[in-house]
Amino acid sequence: MRTRAGENKSIYFIILLLVVIAFAYAYNQNWFGLFSKKEGDIRQSEEKKVEEPVQKVYQLSSKEINEESNGSMIAIEYPSFGTAVDSKIKEVIDLKISDFKNSSGEALINSDQFINISFSSANYSREIYGIKYDIVYGGGIRPIEDIECHTYNLDTSKEVFLRDVFKENSEYLSKLSEATYVELLKDKTVDKNWVKEGTAAKEENFKNFIIDKENISFYFAPGIVAPNTAGVKKVSVPLSSLKYFLNNYFN
Repeated sequence: MRTRAGENKSIYFIILLLVVIAFAYAYNQNWFGLFSKKEGDIRQSEEKKVEEPVQKVYQLSSKEINEESNGSMIAIEYPSFGTAVDSKIKEVIDLKISDFKNSSGEALINSDQFINISFSSANYSREIYGIKYDIVYGGGIRPIEDIECHTYNLDTSKEVFLRDVFKENSEYLSKLSEATYVELLKDKTVDKNWVKEGTAAKEENFKNFIIDKENISFYFAPGIVAPNTAGVKKVSVPLSSLKYFLNNYFN
């Protein structure tokens, strides 16, 4: 016969075994946060604590310069982002004013000469902004139109040039030459030779561009692909047609 002491030992053993099992389960479940987390849980917790960097949102505003002296007038509206890029923008505007005054010279006195600059903008992304300046000079027989475009990376405060948009050695200029030539010839009044020269595969011919989420638009100043009287010409090329040529950022 089993003794009472032996029965008690069996009961104690079962109770002890149940306690160990309960403790192990509680440890695994980390009840009430009393036990240390597993390494994987700690890593996940730490990863959650890493915050995404806050991307700056840029606000575009405009500034004005208005001057009138000796019958000449300067009326300029230009953009401002409140960043280091503003100094580059101001350099462009200051140069235009200086060129206007220097080219006018003595003729500026007691004349009706003027320069008028306005702008429009487009953005490819949060930080990539393009500015198009529409420029009009007056004082001669008829006003003279001009165009100038600049694209900036507001995060780096650097200007984005055409070569920055496309892959190196990708023959992108030949592609742009072909696309713009074909599009401009849809106007049956243009001179083919004039257009061919103005859209030749040269960086200089495509320096005035604006890029948005869908297209890269090229602006040709009067006299480049058509007579001065024809004004500024614009050709928009879908980015989707340039996938092979675009660098990774713009693709």
